[in-house]
Amino acid sequence: MRDFGSVKHFWRWLVPGPIKNLVWRLMRLDWTLLSGIRIILEHRSDWYVYNEIFVNGEYDSAIHEMIGDAPAGRPWITLDLGAHAGFFLARLCDLYYHQRQSMPPVSAILVEGSAKTFARLQRLMSASGYAGITVSLHHGLAGQKEGSGYLAESTSEATNQITPIAAGPGETVPYLNLDRICAASPEIDLLKCDIEGAEFALIDQYPELLAKVRRAVIEFHSEEGDIPAALRKLASYGFTRQTPVRSWPLTSVYYLSRERA
Repeated sequence: MRDFGSVKHFWRWLVPGPIKNLVWRLMRLDWTLLSGIRIILEHRSDWYVYNEIFVNGEYDSAIHEMIGDAPAGRPWITLDLGAHAGFFLARLCDLYYHQRQSMPPVSAILVEGSAKTFARLQRLMSASGYAGITVSLHHGLAGQKEGSGYLAESTSEATNQITPIAAGPGETVPYLNLDRICAASPEIDLLKCDIEGAEFALIDQYPELLAKVRRAVIEFHSEEGDIPAALRKLASYGFTRQTPVRSWPLTSVYYLSRERA
């Protein structure tokens, strides 16, 4: 009898990352949601992100609350930091479609640091069924307001890390000034933040931007900063409703929102 555990162990630890990624591209997994949006898994990191968003539903509570508390007279505005392949926006649109049988009146600002992933994001956004959705794509890092950082590439695109020095394969990427990018947005109805440790700099340097945010889902990386201190600072910004969504040894996800009037 084949020892499946040994096969799985061999695959996970001994097969090089590029070979795993090639296998994913050859499988070419894709699915069209009821909303008409097409989801394509062409990288093994897509599988991790897909399960966080579509299976675990890490953003669902925030999305449902936004749908039930929609602002009148303007499109909803979402800011997606660490957009990867755009699965967060796909989930938002599909949940809305399940309730209303139409696409939501949403204006989405997507930020992605990896040039390779950003090129894929551009391709997916133009070919995946987002008719009627206003999408603004921005390539660059989020966190600091200026300067640049070295984005060290991982075999999993979803875990690329910003490092102070060039170490291994990667690229130098400028930081984007999010205040400028979001200057025309009077409010941000939902912020999704998954920027691999740079969330602590974002919380420190963007009080004015966060003052416009009504609700946020933020992934925290405990090796990169003090999570309790960051949560206290967010509470001082008005995010007094703080609900843990995921608590793992190295990463935690919180849904943060303001007290309802």
